[in-house]
Amino acid sequence: MKSEKFPHGTAPLPSIRRAFAVSYPSDRQGARLARRVAGLRLAAWGYESDAPALLIGELVANAVTHCHGAGPEFTLRLDIEAGILRIAVTDACGDHRPVRRAPSDEAESGRGLLLVETLATAWGVEDRDDGGRGKTVWAEYLLEPCEPAFRRWRRC
Repeated sequence: MKSEKFPHGTAPLPSIRRAFAVSYPSDRQGARLARRVAGLRLAAWGYESDAPALLIGELVANAVTHCHGAGPEFTLRLDIEAGILRIAVTDACGDHRPVRRAPSDEAESGRGLLLVETLATAWGVEDRDDGGRGKTVWAEYLLEPCEPAFRRWRRC
């Protein structure tokens, strides 16, 4: 990991690796449960912030809304390594790739990927790595060096 990804030239954070993945039903209840469980998992890891919760909510909502009926479930994966949280949502809907749009002022939807692009350090779409039908939409979020999960290694 290059240190230039970190603000103000600080050194990279300690290499802590955390991972969590669970599959949920591809419906509103599954989306709600995924958001709740992900929030609890991040809190258990010592990290509580609105930005990751918003990113998780948006990626999960997109999987459920735009791929409804394409598959029975989606998988949410959270990884933290070297100060970067990677959120990945895998679904069975390979024919619908997310595209950021510029909605009109009157539009009631269509701003989700704009939010993801604004909050995330990077985001993208990949084909499933298990060879199955579908895709993985991911976003990365830079954890701040003085967030609770890293206070034992840094003086803030």
